[in-house]
Amino acid sequence: AEVIGIDYSKDGIALAKLSLDKYNKKLKKKVSFYVMNAKKLKFPNGTFDVITSFDVFEHLYKDELEIV
Repeated sequence: AEVIGIDYSKDGIALAKLSLDKYNKKLKKKVSFYVMNAKKLKFPNGTFDVITSFDVFEHLYKDELEIV
């Protein structure tokens, strides 16, 4: 599988990349992280088979949640 992680925070992405360092090269090549706002995704529709979200929805207003 290929894994893509996003966060609007540069610091969040830096932490994610740091946590990835403990894994082998083969796994690292399949994981990418991007600084990105979930309300303005830069991926075409149909890009992903599975999407998960952690600690995001409780920080959004109702109209923002509908966009995400």
